Amino acid sequence: MPSASEGLRGGVPVEIECPYPERLLSDCARRGIVFRNLARNSSISFKAEMSARDVRRLRVLSGSGEFSMSAGRGKGAPAFLRAARRRLLPVALLAVLFLAIRASALFVWEIEVSGNVQTPTYVILGALREYGFGYGTFGPSVASEALADSMILDIPRLRWFAVNIRGSHADVLVRERVDRPELADTRAPAVVCASKGGLIIKMSVLEGAPVSAVGDVAAAGDILVTGAVRGRRAAARAEIWARTWYELAATAPDISEKRYTGAVKSVRYAIIAGKKINLSKNSGIEWDNYDKIVSERTLRLPTGEALPFALVTERCAEYVLSPEPDGNAIPEDALRKALMSRLRGLIGGGEIRAAAFETAKTGGGTVVTLRAECIERIDARRPMLASETG
Repeated sequence: MPSASEGLRGGVPVEIECPYPERLLSDCARRGIVFRNLARNSSISFKAEMSARDVRRLRVLSGSGEFSMSAGRGKGAPAFLRAARRRLLPVALLAVLFLAIRASALFVWEIEVSGNVQTPTYVILGALREYGFGYGTFGPSVASEALADSMILDIPRLRWFAVNIRGSHADVLVRERVDRPELADTRAPAVVCASKGGLIIKMSVLEGAPVSAVGDVAAAGDILVTGAVRGRRAAARAEIWARTWYELAATAPDISEKRYTGAVKSVRYAIIAGKKINLSKNSGIEWDNYDKIVSERTLRLPTGEALPFALVTERCAEYVLSPEPDGNAIPEDALRKALMSRLRGLIGGGEIRAAAFETAKTGGGTVVTLRAECIERIDARRPMLASETG
């Protein structure tokens, strides 16, 4: 029965066939190759145990063809450590990968800005980068309160700012200042002037002295009611209606039909920690006209936290443009509706008395002209100048 030390030392069982075993054993002894637990099977074969190192040296000698050998499975502590090393390496790599993934969840890989109306998102993100906050920032190191104070000072439009970090996702919440509307001073000296040209058909003067009368033609900017009354300066107020005329035009190119040729090309690339890596050999698009559909897939942990790795696919489909038969009726009708909508916006609460359209073809396009007669208010108040004393 082998001792404990021999069991730990272990070895590799070998079986050797050789015409002259004694000569081989002597040669191995001179070379420092040690056999243990030697036992003879026959006159030309024997078995023994050897260290893994000596087995490798003996295999080299067997290349001469003077003897043949076969080695079994090693046992003992060295063999166990070699087997464990082969098994532990993949496990260790998986453990390192898992730790790296979990560690990446502590960095910010997604930033979502909400609450901004007048301040563009890129302005907010640019200011955050100047203060060291962006993609790849270590989340626990972010001082939210100090960052909020700096952002409010840097962007005066902001009234309130906060950064909430959940794993690798950062919510940037902002509130913008609401400007106080300026209140017009109704007691300050003022005049009523014409906001646009027209033929005055009705005047209702509430304060001040009229300068024009019904039937007069007023040009834009003319004073219609002055605030200079009997040596004092008043705030003129009036409602003045006039006949106005408009000539509006709009142009649209002929409608072209988009027809796909069937040629499709996909370009793929990866985004790792904000850096773009092209995965396609030929990513150039040689077509002049094509539609592009972009799909992005961000890898996430089972808990929903984003990882710094995304796969992006751009699918491009080529198309050609060809004139669509009888395609002018649709753009002409759309132009008429757009012109009428524009006219109603210009006259406000006024009335359209008459309107006529004229359509003309130009090189590759359609021009629609609207001529209209309207009734609308043309009074507008402005402060009275020092020189306008009457």
